[in-house]
Amino acid sequence: MDIRITRTEKMLTKALETLLEKKPLEDISVTEICELSTVRRATFYRHFADKYQFFNHYLQVISQQFMNEAEMSEELGDLAVYARHMHIALLKFSERNARFVNNNIEQAMLTETMDMVVKQIAAGIIQRLKQLPNYRNNTASAEFIGIFYAAGLLQTLRWWLKNGKPVTAEQIEKQATSLLLSQVGL
Repeated sequence: MDIRITRTEKMLTKALETLLEKKPLEDISVTEICELSTVRRATFYRHFADKYQFFNHYLQVISQQFMNEAEMSEELGDLAVYARHMHIALLKFSERNARFVNNNIEQAMLTETMDMVVKQIAAGIIQRLKQLPNYRNNTASAEFIGIFYAAGLLQTLRWWLKNGKPVTAEQIEKQATSLLLSQVGL
């Protein structure tokens, strides 16, 4: 990728993150993003149709960073290890980006992000479930368990953040891991 494009995207991203910590996406304009990033509007529009397309690009980058962080261990072929790493990465991400998540939790674009993350988490769970020797004895398909679990996990995260973290991150990680493993007989 061209260094200038990378630099422009980084400047736009930093500006967007700063603005998202202060207010929801709906209240942010392309002009604000461009002024804060010192990127010309014409340059912005050369790369993105509008703030929503840029936000979608931003969310894809975040989602990929999250997945990279979650899959750093070599032992991730094991469902229990994968689940634990996934929970920890998700909790760390939401704590690092708490203002962003709280300001935008009801936004439709965040829902799209959650859908992307659900698909990625589910894919990791499905892949590992299918590797289990006793998987075929399960009453639910790997696809169902993966999607159901991943969506439930993200809804739990929303609940956790919206309600001021009524339990510790460690409690969520342990309970979520235990729930997933009990569903597959581990």
